[in-house]
Amino acid sequence: MSKSILEALLYGKVGPWEGQTVHSAEREEIEKRIQAEKDYFKENLPDDGFQRLETLESLYTQAEADEEMAVFKYGFRMGAIIMMEILQADIAG
Repeated sequence: MSKSILEALLYGKVGPWEGQTVHSAEREEIEKRIQAEKDYFKENLPDDGFQRLETLESLYTQAEADEEMAVFKYGFRMGAIIMMEILQADIAG
């Protein structure tokens, strides 16, 4: 790993989104249920209907990714503000 977290971020050696995957029995069960529902719709909808369902799923995924990015940026800004406050307190100390 790089000397600092900033270097690691810069050189792509660490990604803030990595390591946050949920691995649990509950999550696996939900994913199985999602796949079962998709299989049901694939079997019972006309091809164009299933294609539209997949498009809807893709749009939900894009919206979720946009929201995650906004939350990440907000959290990063909050962390920077906290650090600035800590550093200012040390200087004023």
